[in-house]
Amino acid sequence: MSIELTLAEVKAKIDIIQLAENYGFELKKHSNRYRASKNLLRDEKTSSLDFFEDTQKFYDRGTATGGDVFDLVQAMDNLSQNEAIKKVKEMVGADTYSVTKREYTPTPAKKESKEIDFNKLQYIATKELQANKYKKPLEYEIVKEGKNGFVESREFKINVGSTYSKLFETSTFDIEYKTKLDTLFSSIIGYSEFWDSPSIILRDRQNKVVDIVAYRPKSKETGEEIKSMKYYYKNQNNRGEEFVYPFEKLVNHIANREKYIVVGEGLKNSVNALLYSVPFISLESTGNIKHINQKLLDSINDFRKKGFGLVTAFDGDEAGEKAYHEFLSFTGFEAENLFSFDSNIDFTDYIMSSDEE
Repeated sequence: MSIELTLAEVKAKIDIIQLAENYGFELKKHSNRYRASKNLLRDEKTSSLDFFEDTQKFYDRGTATGGDVFDLVQAMDNLSQNEAIKKVKEMVGADTYSVTKREYTPTPAKKESKEIDFNKLQYIATKELQANKYKKPLEYEIVKEGKNGFVESREFKINVGSTYSKLFETSTFDIEYKTKLDTLFSSIIGYSEFWDSPSIILRDRQNKVVDIVAYRPKSKETGEEIKSMKYYYKNQNNRGEEFVYPFEKLVNHIANREKYIVVGEGLKNSVNALLYSVPFISLESTGNIKHINQKLLDSINDFRKKGFGLVTAFDGDEAGEKAYHEFLSFTGFEAENLFSFDSNIDFTDYIMSSDEE
């Protein structure tokens, strides 16, 4: 194959419909698309996977993910992006202008398994982080002009899109938070098109994506927030041996500078703690207290042995008080809660309204 070919030219040499059938997909024509009778990309009772002949792309409505021939090869063969590109290039080598069963025998489709595919999680996370580019969660408001065109005042503000404002409990930040917000939206906070909500990306100590969590997901039928579901996890019970708690590396970095740690509930609180440089170890929910694993206990104990102060941040209400006492009883730790249990305040409210360090 000529080295002059661009990736677009390589891609144009493969028919995605033929490629899908070679992978074992059974396709049926519906209007402008081909519906897969069975979704081989993931376990699904009724397939929501479509292939489009006109755009040469596929789309999984159940996860709001899709792509082109490179993405299909990457997902089906569990390859990196570069490996998938290399494999597609090999397919169209030696003047092969289409992929047929005679010329290319794909890896047989895997049997259905309830085991999570971390490569697919990585793929979904990448797409949801990329969605920030067109969703444009941040807008910057710099100057306000006075009379006669003179600058009356300069207001450096960041406006947060409505999709994300509930996550931060505000729609406006001072410009000083730009670097931190950019960091959050480049690696931790994405946009789930399927749920029309923020998604929170969780990684392990090796920086591998191990879970994706939709925050306040919305119903596809009504467009309204699903009241019974504050968080929708993709993989809460199988994050692997290298995951201890959310955002561990960043928390360690902040803690070493501050010499204290805060233990509390909620992924939302955990995200906001990063924004305000608070070393926050999230239990994710008060329901997890009696299921705290030994790795997390060891991690908290390591901080305590090194002389770090320990503060808890359970909500200032009756439920928070109950969770606080359960936590102390279960762990044997001694710690003061950040706020009183008749204050009706949570951690995000507190750090936004407090001038204290």
